Amino acid sequence: MSLPRALPVLLLPLLAACTPVFNDDFEADPANGAPLASPAGNPAGDAVETGAGQGKIFVTTALPLKGAQSLKLEGPSGMTSPRVFLRAAPIADQTKPVFLSWSGRLASGAEVEILIVKVENEGVPLRLNFEQGIVYANGNSIGTYAGTNPHGVFVSLNPATDKWAVNLTGSAATGDGKAATGAFPNASDFPAFHLVVTVHLKNASGASGYWMDNVKVSHWK
Repeated sequence: MSLPRALPVLLLPLLAACTPVFNDDFEADPANGAPLASPAGNPAGDAVETGAGQGKIFVTTALPLKGAQSLKLEGPSGMTSPRVFLRAAPIADQTKPVFLSWSGRLASGAEVEILIVKVENEGVPLRLNFEQGIVYANGNSIGTYAGTNPHGVFVSLNPATDKWAVNLTGSAATGDGKAATGAFPNASDFPAFHLVVTVHLKNASGASGYWMDNVKVSHWK
């Protein structure tokens, strides 16, 4: 199985000039156990939390996206299915853009909702949904994904323009192959001192679910 590049090549130099506020590849976590509350390595202050519900959240060695281990949200799922909360460390400079990236893969029939949440007022500058082959951003279709193949997601949030942008790679792509863009639902949703990436597995049956790996959040220096 060929894995997607997590980021478009042109974006890699950009991230080299950024300060990380969340970084987890789940390689140091206990295999087949819950993810570590404090991810290994830098930065200090980031955290992983899980919420109770149907199904389970664990670090798996089965079909990892990269390396030997990935995070998996597993069904059965419903409105009470467990969620994972990936909490970034405080963002020191709120005048600069923030970037998020991860690799993911959905089992057949499963759907996932990823909320980028501003903690201070629970604003949601961006909500991504992967459902039945379509990728939605804040409720609007921005692209497609193919079956159970791995995909990569790169997100930018810009406080100067009050806009978001999403690049999709691997099995996912926008209609024209370029970044999808849009305005925040409310200008007050961003910038933020604290951001949390909330991942919610939906409509998964049995052991189907969502794999996630190499999750990174950073802000421009």
